[in-house]
Amino acid sequence: MPALPISDLTTAHLSVSTSRLGFQKPLGTAGKALPSLDYVTVRLKAGDLEGLGYAFTPGFGAQAIRACIEELRAVAVGADGLAPRDLWEAMARRLSFTGPEGIGAFAMAAVDIACWDLAAQAHKIPLYRMLGHEAKPLPVYATVGLLSLSLDELRQQTAKILEKGVHGVKVMVGHPDPRQDLERVRAVASLVGATRRLMIDANCAFRTVSEALDRMAVLRELPVFWIEEPLQPYQIEDLGQFRRRAPFKTASGESMYLPQGIARLVERGAVDIVQPDILRMGGITPMLRAFGLIEAKNLPVAPHHFPELMTPLLGASPNALYIEYLPYFVDGIFEQAPVIDRGMIRPLDVPGHGIRFHPDVLKTAQ
Repeated sequence: MPALPISDLTTAHLSVSTSRLGFQKPLGTAGKALPSLDYVTVRLKAGDLEGLGYAFTPGFGAQAIRACIEELRAVAVGADGLAPRDLWEAMARRLSFTGPEGIGAFAMAAVDIACWDLAAQAHKIPLYRMLGHEAKPLPVYATVGLLSLSLDELRQQTAKILEKGVHGVKVMVGHPDPRQDLERVRAVASLVGATRRLMIDANCAFRTVSEALDRMAVLRELPVFWIEEPLQPYQIEDLGQFRRRAPFKTASGESMYLPQGIARLVERGAVDIVQPDILRMGGITPMLRAFGLIEAKNLPVAPHHFPELMTPLLGASPNALYIEYLPYFVDGIFEQAPVIDRGMIRPLDVPGHGIRFHPDVLKTAQ
């Protein structure tokens, strides 16, 4: 097939307040409040085709990401839309002085996702086929119980999400009062039962290994499958110490940038389950490289968030464990995206990734 030059790149900022999603107060974790869900979209045009990509941030940094994408216009326009890996390398070189981590990774991810979507459409095949695998169903677990929710709200949300047949439920911990964590996790455990898995997520709430271990000791009686991000992301040696002494499996990786960040985690034996984030990885191209690093260590991979994107990608990894579903970051956002059916999810069988934002969300474009 001849080259498919990219003729244009356009961006938009979509900001959805959490109140519009039905929440009367900002969503919150142990580390931050989340006042809105912000998407910076990228549309790459080539001929009569258009690829869609986007980056996400909960209320902060969207304008910086958009400005960085504009910096990438010079290498994107005119590039071959059938060669996303070449475009990714060109973007990384463009940002080499200021660094491709942080804002740069989010910007590159949005463009890279759009380029893969464009290439798959040009070949008239679904993205999962472009990545060389079948549309096999993948098990889903749901994340519920942000710390901003009351105990009653937590119970209601858990009961509702279990109706989808999900294979597990994850609840946030890191409340200033350890007894509150125990009460909340115990409430979710009673609803989840013995046939599905229970996970907990500390959102990097604890400062030291001893503090993290003390907080886990309070929860030791409960059937927790993994504890996620107990420490700050770059406390890799500390995380390894915690893992060797913790009563539960240790999961982490969503806060690491580029495949090199994942390599540091897995090479130092810091985690049992690896959770790369497609935006912090820098897009589909480096996400596939991260999968290879994880496979080399024979560790399970359960990527962070973005089920609509991760469903066509995760099938490319033989070490796939779970797709994560965060209902408040998905429901009402997309008009067309993979759906959960009896606890499983499979990619859309359309050219490209097939993802489309809901018209109500597009109306908020800036």
